[in-house]
Amino acid sequence: MKHQTLTFQSDRLIMRPMTADDVSSYQQIMRDNGCADVGDVFERKARADLIEKIIGYRLEDTIWFAGFLKDDPESLGLEMLFSPTHIEHEWHVRFINTLSSRRGRNLMPEALNEIIPVIASLTGAKAFSAYVRAANKSSVRVMEKTGFKSQGLLPNQCEYLNFIRPA
Repeated sequence: MKHQTLTFQSDRLIMRPMTADDVSSYQQIMRDNGCADVGDVFERKARADLIEKIIGYRLEDTIWFAGFLKDDPESLGLEMLFSPTHIEHEWHVRFINTLSSRRGRNLMPEALNEIIPVIASLTGAKAFSAYVRAANKSSVRVMEKTGFKSQGLLPNQCEYLNFIRPA
């Protein structure tokens, strides 16, 4: 796939495709920060059918990026996944920031604002969607800062908001 060699930078970040080594590092970071285990690539593959049924994408079509701080290249802590949905030309965004000491510093909006136009160019996406917990005010704010508009709560998912943005 075209994205596998794509690396780019923003003012403070380096972003590149996630590697198998990154997955192991990321799991340890998640554990160290008291977050749920993200599982390994094989576990994610095993859940692919369920994921496809829930939000309409296949894991093998997913573009998975890792983000690092320029001033600390060992600082893996941003994860961004982009996957096609069942809606033509729409891609779903999933993001996690485990850089707990750097939260609230607009790193995720910076990363998403840089990467979304690239993903749109690579894939032909015309819109992006994202689901975030309504109670997670930081994630809601990331959506607002990156041009996403709330579409309200997801049907039958009273705790998740659905956000959409044009490419």
